[in-house]
Amino acid sequence: LVFRIRPMLSAREAMKAERAAVKDPAAVLAQLEALGDVRFDGMLSKMKDSTPIDDRDEMYLHVVRRVAQGSASEKGSAKPLEIDYSFYSEMPDRLRGLTHKISALYLYSTPLRIAAEGGSVEWVYRTYLADWAMTQGYVVDLLEPPPALKERTPVRIDGVFLKLGTYEGGRGPVQAPFFVGRRLKVEKDPVVVGAGSIGGWVMGVAVLSIVLVMMLTLRVYSTSRSARTPVPSASGGTLKT
Repeated sequence: LVFRIRPMLSAREAMKAERAAVKDPAAVLAQLEALGDVRFDGMLSKMKDSTPIDDRDEMYLHVVRRVAQGSASEKGSAKPLEIDYSFYSEMPDRLRGLTHKISALYLYSTPLRIAAEGGSVEWVYRTYLADWAMTQGYVVDLLEPPPALKERTPVRIDGVFLKLGTYEGGRGPVQAPFFVGRRLKVEKDPVVVGAGSIGGWVMGVAVLSIVLVMMLTLRVYSTSRSARTPVPSASGGTLKT
């Protein structure tokens, strides 16, 4: 058990360090400076936040066509950004048009037909995701249908950020980062970072260890007691030695 715990904790610590970097505003701004400001031929300069995700304007369709062609942006070969959720509301203009790595939990997906408007793209698959704590959400229009997945399956998507889009949720209006991506990938062995996740995992191991010790103690006690108990005779008395 110890040999399994140590590599798992090491992987989590490494992931913690990586996550800390993407929460640092200076680190994020440095990445953005390197990528430049002109994306998608300037087509996204008039994109407005806090507008419905159902708006299929030319800016949206332009990104859909470019992603379908395999050219995500002028810096398409750059490593996708992986940043803290808060930056989408703090600096959406700076993030717009860049490819982002989203690691999240799958909720559900709905097919939408855009044949007449999307050029070679006939359908998109509007996919709703939640963060690991199930408190924040993402919406991604995928060009390839996702596989049949259970709710809360860990997934990864590389998607182009368009805007903070709005839609009507089960409890009223919702605003969430809205992306266009090609496909969804299932995370087979995700490492969920957070004090609660590591603490909960260690606590679970501790509780299991205590239960095992108690079971072994009870077993030893029962065996010892059986060895000391006098064996009754056939007549109902006690055999004397």
